[in-house]
Amino acid sequence: MDGDINQYNRMWKELPNETLDEVLYDTVKQNKQRYPKRLNQRAVRARKFQNIMTRPGSRQLADVAIHHLKSPISTSDVIAADNIFGQNLGELKGKTARTLPKHVFDHTDPVPRDILEKYRDVTLCVDIMFVNKIPFIITISRYIKSITIEVLPNRQVKTLSKILKNVTSMYERRGFLVASVLGDYEFEPLRSDFPQLNTTSADEHVPEAERCIRTIKERTRSTYTMLPFTYIPRLVLVHLVKNSVFWVNALPANDDVSNNYPPRYLLTGAELNYENHVQIEFDKYVQTHEEHDNSMQARTMGAICLGPSGNRQGGHWFMSLTSGSRVTRHR
Repeated sequence: MDGDINQYNRMWKELPNETLDEVLYDTVKQNKQRYPKRLNQRAVRARKFQNIMTRPGSRQLADVAIHHLKSPISTSDVIAADNIFGQNLGELKGKTARTLPKHVFDHTDPVPRDILEKYRDVTLCVDIMFVNKIPFIITISRYIKSITIEVLPNRQVKTLSKILKNVTSMYERRGFLVASVLGDYEFEPLRSDFPQLNTTSADEHVPEAERCIRTIKERTRSTYTMLPFTYIPRLVLVHLVKNSVFWVNALPANDDVSNNYPPRYLLTGAELNYENHVQIEFDKYVQTHEEHDNSMQARTMGAICLGPSGNRQGGHWFMSLTSGSRVTRHR
């Protein structure tokens, strides 16, 4: 565990005058506060006992080892240790076995006929927003209310055009037609690629895009302000913004085309469900399953959750605390 915490410590800036244990998400300190001091001490002794015995499972420790070794440690001490410290990290890294993924039914629902007939011609609103100086291009469709967002490596015409073409293609694959594109005057150079483009005057903005940006920033800020850090890596911030958009799209908007179909469903034909997609909070420290063999290589990796990837089997994005890179894992 010390290795993961050291990685965590290097990549994340702590709050002033607080240790890593005091700011680490579901913190051990918070868990300890649920128990009296004496039971905390007994839980520490139980975890030490488990480590000395090369980390047998908690059930085996409680049911067998305690009695055979005439240990003063009780079953309640073992349970308290699991509640305070979580599952033994060495046990996770050394024993986690590969499980077969669930069968995925690859079925895409069509857009409901009445919605497609009435709202086939789409008006797409586009704008650029900044979060901590990182530029994003956002689009939102009038009536359907589907939001897309991409981080911008630059603001060149070629880059903007490529992203917008990908967005319009997404609508076309679902049977819609982007009949109009509304944007600030900054998008005027894209007219050769998008003849349906209509730009505002220099001092005007597209109202739908402005409201969309406000919503995204409010959702992002609500999570950002709860992070116990003064700085987070760029990768985490980008995914924090994308995760906010993911969940805005997951629910029907108040003024969209239907109270039954979320924007995400209309554009993908796939539904989200609690069992697969509502399991881990953004920014939580976890141990992800890694490919392994019978060597002494660790079978799990410390990582930070970056939100659902959106696939049907419930995969999530994570930031590896070993490499600092983004990975996707189902468990």
